[in-house]
Amino acid sequence: TQYRPGEDLLACSPELDWKGSLSKKNLTALLKVFQEEYDLVILDTPSGDNGLIGAALALSDIRLITLTPDAPCLRGTGRFLEALPDRDKVTGLIINQQAPGAALQPDEIKAHLGQLLIGVFPIDQASVWANVSYGEPSVLQKNSKMGRSIRQLANRLLKMIDQLEL
Repeated sequence: TQYRPGEDLLACSPELDWKGSLSKKNLTALLKVFQEEYDLVILDTPSGDNGLIGAALALSDIRLITLTPDAPCLRGTGRFLEALPDRDKVTGLIINQQAPGAALQPDEIKAHLGQLLIGVFPIDQASVWANVSYGEPSVLQKNSKMGRSIRQLANRLLKMIDQLEL
């Protein structure tokens, strides 16, 4: 589906009534077609690894791992990173819901996980409220801390893509 001029969106059906299961082989073939057709393919996957996620990550050029700054998530993210295929691929961390004075600071998380820190999203209740209640994207809110963080992340990713010549 054309989402905006120059952007297509393949969204998951709200009703998950698959006729058959998606295999690693089929997912790999589908993603290779997308890579040939598009300059940039962005996948949003659930957390964890069910085999299909590993197949998708194996084909990716940049992997973004989102986590919250708490001990259980840090442990789970560490296990997930250890199990990633192709550990030499660019992998970056995005910390979500970072509060001022939190027990775990971004630099500590980066050092513990040994990965590039690409973005830190603050807790921004007003922005999230406007997004959820009124459909107003945080990124379009000029005074939103969350929106500013998302724009900074987008700029960093564009620079990374240029450097990797994707």
